[in-house]
Amino acid sequence: METRRREGLLAFASATAAVLLAGAFAYWAANDPMLRNDDDQAVVRLVILLPLTFTVLGWVLLHAACRWDLAWAKLGASILAGVFLTLTYVAMASVGMLLMPAAGALALAAALTPVRR
Repeated sequence: METRRREGLLAFASATAAVLLAGAFAYWAANDPMLRNDDDQAVVRLVILLPLTFTVLGWVLLHAACRWDLAWAKLGASILAGVFLTLTYVAMASVGMLLMPAAGALALAAALTPVRR
């Protein structure tokens, strides 16, 4: 029981760190003057908020998986983390390097979330 609790706490800390890192990126990108002068503001805001959306949704799914032992929620969060890791890898030449720690933390949280079923 103690090992399960420790894994759960580590998963929670990792998922929370992913959300905080993605939030810091969104704040930094939203305050960049070069991005604010773009003509297509809706697309820019969507791209800025996409990592935060991935991490928050992953956090919610992992919370549900841990709290109610939902294997499908853990699977969904793992798939979401894999897609997020892939997107950051593809975007490595630009902002992917800044988002890779958040994606890695979400993937770590998905791997450590204890589910008995």
